[in-house]
Amino acid sequence: MATPPGTNTHGPSDAQAAEQADMTRRAFLATVGFGAIAAALGGTAIGGIRYLFPNVLYEPSNRLKIGEAAKFGQNSVTFIADKKVFIRRVPEGFQAISAVCAHLGCTVNWSGSQFICPCHGSIYSPDGERVAGPAPRGLDHFVIQDAKDGQLLVDLGQVTTAADFHKA
Repeated sequence: MATPPGTNTHGPSDAQAAEQADMTRRAFLATVGFGAIAAALGGTAIGGIRYLFPNVLYEPSNRLKIGEAAKFGQNSVTFIADKKVFIRRVPEGFQAISAVCAHLGCTVNWSGSQFICPCHGSIYSPDGERVAGPAPRGLDHFVIQDAKDGQLLVDLGQVTTAADFHKA
């Protein structure tokens, strides 16, 4: 039997080709849909697992042992650079004075008779009170306590007044 001209006997008919293309499109969309659902569920699962293990930042202690009282001479000012604090010993007792300028956070220097901010020229008295310059207030003072082992303990998280001296 002869085939009419223009008929392809080796490949699928036009209806079959359209049906295969439609199935391919349907399969593609189904795959994309299932992939999107899997990605959403996977992201939710990862978020849930991370929730069980929170990122916790353990900060160093704000309490600093600075040594025994005898270590500090009378009428002296000692700078502890890593904690940015000055320890001042006068006849009234000890003071822990912040070395951070109240203006813009620069580290102040002790000149022998006063604290001076090298950045903007603020000047502070020996007890940390503002004398001149752009600083809005005096330097912060921290609480000093006696530790159980006889050392002095500065609590950098507890601010006090300039009139508060620790008797040792």
